[in-house]
Amino acid sequence: MGTFFLLDDLIDQVSNWKKENKIIGFTNGCFDILHLGHISSLRQTKEHCDILIVGSNSDASIKRLKGNDRPINDELSRCEFLSELISVDAIVIFDDDTALPLIKEIKPDVICKEGYTIDKWPEAQYVLSYGGKVVFLKRIDGHSTTEIVRKIKT
Repeated sequence: MGTFFLLDDLIDQVSNWKKENKIIGFTNGCFDILHLGHISSLRQTKEHCDILIVGSNSDASIKRLKGNDRPINDELSRCEFLSELISVDAIVIFDDDTALPLIKEIKPDVICKEGYTIDKWPEAQYVLSYGGKVVFLKRIDGHSTTEIVRKIKT
């Protein structure tokens, strides 16, 4: 089960894990309403690493990206949900619109995400620039927070 970290503490912990030759994996998202698509992505990512770090968008960044009616669950609640998942080792909140500044701080060995191509995924380009690995995850169609919210509204 995962531990919530502040960025400075996570950087120190990542350094320790790297000294232990652990493969550090990373994925990120809003995780506003945890669903099967999230679980699948996290499980797939964990298959490529020893330590899975999950970057969770802050409430403010979700509002900027998704609109004023989001998030549904606040950032600390989302982190608590993620911390209960066995595949997740560490969770950190980030306030930027992309995870690139966070990635530059922790320099994971592998980054995983669904729905992106390299040309539209600057985080992956950065990871490749220092010899890291990029993994494109399989998407489970029909499972997204946007679709769940739409169903609830109708």
